[in-house]
Amino acid sequence: MSDARVSPFFKGLEAKDIQRTRQHLVDLLCTATGGPCYYPGRDMKSVHAQFEITSDVWNAFTGHFNETFAKFKVGERERNELVAIVQSLREEIVNRP
Repeated sequence: MSDARVSPFFKGLEAKDIQRTRQHLVDLLCTATGGPCYYPGRDMKSVHAQFEITSDVWNAFTGHFNETFAKFKVGERERNELVAIVQSLREEIVNRP
């Protein structure tokens, strides 16, 4: 959230709201990868419709995913699977040129 391209989307949120957002992301990825989690949130298009998510914002966000994979030494096969899952959501999330 320290990235200037991403941080405006979290401006004014309380710690509990940020934690809920993080948990939704974890639950979404866990569900999408066949884990035992349940994603209780709304669909991606509805959730992100109110935000001006550009390709630049998307690239910043997914870049942080890649940094996280490297930090935790996620294997190449697993990393590629997660990248494919995240990329499959792009058209539902990016809503501005």
